[in-house]
Amino acid sequence: MKKIYKDLIRPYVPFTIKYLNKILKYKNMTISNIEPTLEDFYANIISNLQHNVIIDAGSFVGDYCFKIKKKITKDLTFHLFEPFEPSFNQLKIFAENEKQLVINNTALSDNLNNDELYVYGLPKTNSMFMLNHLENDGLIKKEGKRKIRCITLDQYCLKNNITGIDILHMDVNGAEKLILSGSKKLLESMKIESIEIDFILNSYYSNAPKFYEIVEFLNSFNYSLKNIGSITNIIDSSNNFQTEELKLFFVKN
Repeated sequence: MKKIYKDLIRPYVPFTIKYLNKILKYKNMTISNIEPTLEDFYANIISNLQHNVIIDAGSFVGDYCFKIKKKITKDLTFHLFEPFEPSFNQLKIFAENEKQLVINNTALSDNLNNDELYVYGLPKTNSMFMLNHLENDGLIKKEGKRKIRCITLDQYCLKNNITGIDILHMDVNGAEKLILSGSKKLLESMKIESIEIDFILNSYYSNAPKFYEIVEFLNSFNYSLKNIGSITNIIDSSNNFQTEELKLFFVKN
């Protein structure tokens, strides 16, 4: 296991040795046949779509969808979820006249109840989890909380007659475990082909899941981590505020 991490993961991810050793304590993690390059792995997923359905949780203003649309020539249906009204209004403009885009002013979660979204001066940092320290450091201004509508992915797919998903993409600032918990039926029946998570390494959000918790949860449904890439996400260039993120890819065994 250590050899896998040293030879294959460290070149792609700016992990510290301390963090690696912490992860390696968890014996039940499954990391198998990690692909050598992220681009090749991504291209393989895109070229083997089976259901022509992509779920994008935390769509913001459509960045991920725009990127994928440029890579794929076949007809796909994108289901986009953005609970923050101002970002959703921009998303509506992006989706105008795009018949393959289904946009939802809703958050994916583990229940059907309304919840609260922590809103900050930089909308890309909004989350269902509170920021730990950046507000106190003067980097991000908290603007309050807003009520948002929630739905589980299981319920959404049942309601919309979605029988399979090619890619479940999440860029949700700590809400990954909530969404996965609301997708248990889909995971149990392995109706999701692959899961792509933009996972923040820095402990910015209170009570957000750790890396190994995500891996262990998906292992329990027979999904394995197949590839890891690293992202430096520039949130606010004027304050030199950025996040170090992992691009995690899981596929069913």
